[in-house]
Amino acid sequence: MGGPHVHFVDVGGFLNDALTGKNPVRVAGRRFSRKWVRGGAFSLDGVHPGYTGQALIANFVLTQINEALHLDAPLYDLSAVLAGDPYIDHDGDGWAPGPTYPAPGLTKLLFLFRDPDDGDPRVQPVMPLDVWNQISAALLEELLRVPELRKEAVRRGMLPAP
Repeated sequence: MGGPHVHFVDVGGFLNDALTGKNPVRVAGRRFSRKWVRGGAFSLDGVHPGYTGQALIANFVLTQINEALHLDAPLYDLSAVLAGDPYIDHDGDGWAPGPTYPAPGLTKLLFLFRDPDDGDPRVQPVMPLDVWNQISAALLEELLRVPELRKEAVRRGMLPAP
């Protein structure tokens, strides 16, 4: 496909087979799936791979390159990546701690659901008292990124003129 210098790597097929259980992937005794947080493969948004998911993809691509080019590039130690992955629920309570950096944009909403103590399954996330204000503010901030909506908000006096 594409000539002698192009090699097709079906990452989508690999992930579908791995995460649906057709060809299950286990790391440190944990089976990876598509389940939000509990599956271990994705970040808090359920779309982008977490650290271990990224390393899993990298290992698949490296394996394909090694086979096609007869190389021996080293693979990532998935157990080591998993041990430090903030998107993994280590205490089994269904919540992950998430990363420590401040959340931008709509990601702020996902960060409301981070595990405050991933070493103790009895400690659960607690929504802040102003949770609805935070949700409204994040949604409004996102909407005002649309130039036409920002312009209309200024026209109606909801925002100061630039």
